[in-house]
Amino acid sequence: MVGSQNHKETFCSQCGRFIGSWEICPFCRRYNPKRLSVRIIKYSMPILTVLGLIFLGFLGKKYGVQDAQISELGRKSNFAQVVIHGRISDEVRLHSAAKDSPGEASSLEFDVDDGTGILRIRCYEDTVEELLAAGKIPARGDNVRLVGSYQFKAKRAFAILGSAADLTIRTSADEANRKKDHDGN
Repeated sequence: MVGSQNHKETFCSQCGRFIGSWEICPFCRRYNPKRLSVRIIKYSMPILTVLGLIFLGFLGKKYGVQDAQISELGRKSNFAQVVIHGRISDEVRLHSAAKDSPGEASSLEFDVDDGTGILRIRCYEDTVEELLAAGKIPARGDNVRLVGSYQFKAKRAFAILGSAADLTIRTSADEANRKKDHDGN
């Protein structure tokens, strides 16, 4: 038994069984009143919780998702929503879940370099379909701005892109010229 436990409040006054924070004994249905301070805390917590959630929603709308540099992100940033500005530093990789249907992409990966570090970006099936439909598949050398969920697992960091609307691509001049020359031939 915990030393700070008040025996009169945690055990039923009629049957003597443990009832914890309950005011009505589940065994004999006897009413066991708690101290006023305990009742105030017990019944005010749902109201304070809702007010706290409203306050957090207000802060989220006011400040939005913050820009971050890749070098600033680490274990303590796990599951944070971040905005990354950078350049695609490697080839974009489309992966198919089913080997018999290689045309269907179920995931997409690319690396973004913001000058302070490189971060792998992953997109899963629904987002890949949105990106393909919108024609927003980035290429090596493109400048991008993306909003993603940063995750740090097993000493590896990556971000998950959740929607095509969260990716903005600014094609580099070299890439634009290469595409122009390729289309012209």
